Amino acid sequence: MSKTIEELSKQYAEAMCPIGDYCGGVYDEQRNSDLPIYTDDAKSVLEWFFTKPLSQRLTDEEREKMIKLYIDANDKLKICLNAMSHNQISELDNEYKKGINMGLILALKYIFGKELFGEE
Repeated sequence: MSKTIEELSKQYAEAMCPIGDYCGGVYDEQRNSDLPIYTDDAKSVLEWFFTKPLSQRLTDEEREKMIKLYIDANDKLKICLNAMSHNQISELDNEYKKGINMGLILALKYIFGKELFGEE
């Protein structure tokens, strides 16, 4: 995230108290006195939200996708482990590392793709 909690809180307050149309044309004095309240409320919520583990901040859809990626990767690893003989353990290590890297890449792209990597 490129914006701090403070910046996001101020942005939220500005959006909730638009200039020129705040509460149906309420005077600027009222808007100016309400801005800090909205900012403080937003800051409190954002600070609370970001103390939660990432898994709790995911939507149900995102959580399901992560679980599916994990299960798929784990199933493929089990198949690979069962298929490999003890003589091929060095090849297994390389395949396992590739699988971990691919799984990590997919998970990061899915969760953060557009914001961090410029793609969805």
